[in-house]
Amino acid sequence: MGKEYRLPPDVTAAAKVNLRVGAVLSSQRSTGITKRRTFANSLVMQSMDAELKDRANPPENVRRLHKGVNVAFLGLLPHAIRGVDQSLPHNMLHGFPIIHDVPDSGVYRATDHPLTLDEFCDVYDAIMLTNEELMEELKRRMRHKYDAAMAASLKGDSRALDLMKEVERLTLLEVPQGLCAPGLDDTEFRDKFTNDIGDLQARPMPRHGVFQGKKVG
Repeated sequence: MGKEYRLPPDVTAAAKVNLRVGAVLSSQRSTGITKRRTFANSLVMQSMDAELKDRANPPENVRRLHKGVNVAFLGLLPHAIRGVDQSLPHNMLHGFPIIHDVPDSGVYRATDHPLTLDEFCDVYDAIMLTNEELMEELKRRMRHKYDAAMAASLKGDSRALDLMKEVERLTLLEVPQGLCAPGLDDTEFRDKFTNDIGDLQARPMPRHGVFQGKKVG
């Protein structure tokens, strides 16, 4: 069993404040966001952001990543909120490491892993053998969800279908930005990710629409 985890005192204090001011928290949050957005859009912060991006001189795919993001303002946030991911502004300028040994951002607290490396590899290999089965199951689920959304739309409720279409639209927009690869059909997916002995070496994952306020992401 791992060590007992206790919330830091500042987190406990923040929770108590939220409970005390719950009725006005939404309006306070909106006011705070407006003030910070005004600050981020100020001439000083815009100038600092432009200079940082100019000095970084990142490749085009990273430029697309931080386009519309005020990195200068982002650099202040981890200090203002005492955030643990101090590398976020730097990675936003130069790109995020995604292969080999990726440095720990500190966002997830460390825990004692219950498995040895060999045991973990055994579990991993066993999971990878189910990739084909998972792919077929996900296709069945997505077809079921689509059929249900289409049936609801025919009855006048198009919310689920509209959400699916919006997720597809946003996904396709990410392709020319270099944020994801073009879509693959079943045959293309298997041809690309099946090894020499016929095992599918990629684990497909469904993509869902997530609402942030009234925005779908």
